[in-house]
Amino acid sequence: MPKSACRDARLGHHPVPIDCCVGVADASDETLANAVAAIGTRAFGSALMVLGRQWFGAVQLVAFQIRGATGCSTILAENEAGDRKAVRALADSYCNEFRDDDPNKILLARTASVSMICRVVRADHIGASAYRENLFDKPRLAGKIMLLARRRQMTLYLNFYRGTRQAHFDARDLHRLHGASSMLLALLDRHLALKANAEFNSDNLMRRIATDRCAALSEREHHICALILDGFSMRVASAHLDVSENSAVSYRRRAFLKLGIETQKDLFALAMGVRRD
Repeated sequence: MPKSACRDARLGHHPVPIDCCVGVADASDETLANAVAAIGTRAFGSALMVLGRQWFGAVQLVAFQIRGATGCSTILAENEAGDRKAVRALADSYCNEFRDDDPNKILLARTASVSMICRVVRADHIGASAYRENLFDKPRLAGKIMLLARRRQMTLYLNFYRGTRQAHFDARDLHRLHGASSMLLALLDRHLALKANAEFNSDNLMRRIATDRCAALSEREHHICALILDGFSMRVASAHLDVSENSAVSYRRRAFLKLGIETQKDLFALAMGVRRD
């Protein structure tokens, strides 16, 4: 671990020794393999959420891409309940309304001169504000452990959250985040690169399906179609959705019924605008 990276971690309340060396052996090989396999797909966020739950006891994950003083976009937004829409709304509200009130605004500015910053943030240490009320109090989040990293012309801002019924993040969690930081950043970098360069991926294919058809799909039904377009089997797709294989098959059946198709070949044809008479 670079000494500069460990030194940056001291910006939090809990110092990290410069000679620290932290492993992540408590995460199963299968969980990590699922995250790697999902890179560049819609399933990546949920796979990373599973890692966050195992490594940090996290119940929510949000990642941002920040460019300059005004550019902010949500990369990932997940929670353990699978309610992506709700978390995405929270993340987007940060970008559009509350970013200027972020207590870490000074640290965000400092990433221009340092490569990486890790920190524990407790909600009860944040002054009363719309930022705290909307992003912590209302969703019942007690705090977060965060990772900031400079990447060329932008900054990656990764956050893992715990709920109010859980213990606060502490020095051990900060230690662990530092030990996992290189791996997490490598996963995010690769995911962003594939998303930026891929022209033939599930998101693009799903956008080609008529809006009125997609609107009828539930979040899970949309997700299972995207996973199919990414080439995943029902066994692997069910693992990404954290449901049984039978449930995944049921989501597929309902989705296909709503889309007016019968097979996976029909789904690809529909996404690519090919008529199958």
